[in-house]
Amino acid sequence: MDPNYCHKCGCNLENEESHFESKRQEFDIPPIQLIVKEHRRNSKKCPICGHHQEAEFPKGITNNAQYGPNINSIVSYLSVYQYLPFKRLRQCMKHFFKLDISEGTIDNILRRMSEKCEPIYNKIKSTILQSNQVGSDETSAKINGKKFGYGYGRQCHQLI
Repeated sequence: MDPNYCHKCGCNLENEESHFESKRQEFDIPPIQLIVKEHRRNSKKCPICGHHQEAEFPKGITNNAQYGPNINSIVSYLSVYQYLPFKRLRQCMKHFFKLDISEGTIDNILRRMSEKCEPIYNKIKSTILQSNQVGSDETSAKINGKKFGYGYGRQCHQLI
């Protein structure tokens, strides 16, 4: 930005050469906006045999209304990683995305995402069960009334 006039005497500075003095930066994100895609399928009648042929919906579009992968990811992240209870998660989705999502839908999303992750969970569990050592920090926890934590890895391992 260039100054247009002198604040001391009022002289017009528009035609004077400018020199860089300093800079400031502002960071922001664009407004978050919900995108709704409507998929329509049409049909045609075959002029030869009279068969009524319907087009296919895109792969993965299986319900009359469904939530896409980004909403599934955000719901999972806010619930599982940020520990938002369902009521606050609903409020968050409504405030940020203007999306009024029910607690039942949140539960369904989390169930489906959990099922999707199950193979990797099982692989991790299998790897841990086959390991001679299990990493842990010094934090202890009670499992079935017994104290486990640092140095107790093998015993925790047996409870999995």
